[in-house]
Amino acid sequence: MKKLIAAGFILTAVNVMGATEGNDLEVSVGAGGMSKRSIYKTKDKYEVNPLIPLNVKYGDFYLSLMETEMGYTFYNEDGLRLSLIGKAHLGYDSSDLEREYRAMDDRDMDFHLGLKSVYSHKNYELISFITGDVSGESDGKTAGVQGRAHYQVIQGKLVFSPSIGATYADSGYVDYFYGVKGSEAREGNINNGEEYRGAGSMIYSFNSALTYIYDEFLSFSLLGGANLYDSKVENSPIVDKRYEYFGGGSFSYKFK
Repeated sequence: MKKLIAAGFILTAVNVMGATEGNDLEVSVGAGGMSKRSIYKTKDKYEVNPLIPLNVKYGDFYLSLMETEMGYTFYNEDGLRLSLIGKAHLGYDSSDLEREYRAMDDRDMDFHLGLKSVYSHKNYELISFITGDVSGESDGKTAGVQGRAHYQVIQGKLVFSPSIGATYADSGYVDYFYGVKGSEAREGNINNGEEYRGAGSMIYSFNSALTYIYDEFLSFSLLGGANLYDSKVENSPIVDKRYEYFGGGSFSYKFK
């Protein structure tokens, strides 16, 4: 599933680049890897995935593969940027879960449309968003806020970017990604044969990036972060811990 998502985003980017010419097109692409501790009760508690830091910007349109997000910026004045966005949320394959949870169905990705705002002041950004699923998978909705800063450790060469955020996910989102349907519970004797339906939940995120800018084209980044979930997610029978964390690194080359 993750490979299909990556291929879809890359194909979209290629189509954008092939249909446009001129100085408005900005493309950066690279490679890297990330190790992540899964929140689910999986066979392997830690998973290693490749990173493809692909970013495409053409005029007011943008695409970010790592953020699984694309958008159109329709307002950009006085430090405030408003965008219509599309964002994918990845699910899981039931074959990756521990054996006693194999009766679970796969959870495919859902795809949200929504509105995103970014207010920038000096080295700081305040980001907010609201989205809703249009794929028919989760029928869930999310809303959140994030604060991000950029500190010049070495002027023009080394930048430290920490962020902290909070996201509200409604019951549709929580049920789809962390719930257990009655048929799954009965077939696999999960949760004593009883379905698990989570209510709306809060997800807190803590992330950071340390970026070394080699020149105007090439940069290297170290990434790390964690997500903390509230009890509605933690109490799910398929959830191992209320937190997940990750670390990794990548390089990126910008074409001009």
